[in-house]
Amino acid sequence: MKKGFLIIVLAALGFDTIHAQNEEYRDVTSLTAGLSLFNIGGPIVKAALTNAGQNENQLIKTNSIPTLQVSYDHAFGRVFSLGGALSLSQFSAQATNFDWKDAAGNISTGYFNLETTRTTFGMRALFHYGNKGKIDMYSGVRVGVGIWKIKFDSDLTNFTVDELNGVFARSVSPQFQVIPFALRGYITDNIGVGFETAIGSPYMASLSLQYRFGSGSSK
Repeated sequence: MKKGFLIIVLAALGFDTIHAQNEEYRDVTSLTAGLSLFNIGGPIVKAALTNAGQNENQLIKTNSIPTLQVSYDHAFGRVFSLGGALSLSQFSAQATNFDWKDAAGNISTGYFNLETTRTTFGMRALFHYGNKGKIDMYSGVRVGVGIWKIKFDSDLTNFTVDELNGVFARSVSPQFQVIPFALRGYITDNIGVGFETAIGSPYMASLSLQYRFGSGSSK
């Protein structure tokens, strides 16, 4: 009986110690740079525009930035954390001496500038496992909304610029992401680096810098 009671006491003390250690670093903020379709699609869009223009004097440029994100996660126990994230993605395309053929077969030559921006707001639910020392592994899901804004200007006379701006100037769409696997490794008690794999929006893979709040000692 005494032996059984001792085991129970030791187990309870062990659980309390683990829980206390987890409480030391309940809040984590991250700065993230992610790879998205905005980046992968740039060369594809440029090739398609080059083929569509077919003007030997045309000049076409495309540019995109990594998806930039700031996030904040709060732990509600050893396994589960909940947080929010704000991200920005951007893609642009410019063309000069571009040939545009309308539905009637009329061709006009000119320029166009296109800029697409997506801002996303999301909530993240993360499930942590296999953690030891300064390593934090997790999987999770993210649900939110994306706000799209498209700017377009051109002197192509056969292109209905006003109609395009009216339809696509701003729209809101749902955003969903699954995080199959992610890892954070802490260089110091508070500063760490990490990566995420992801399916969905706003990115497919990312690198990040973390700061977790806490002193590293139980109170």
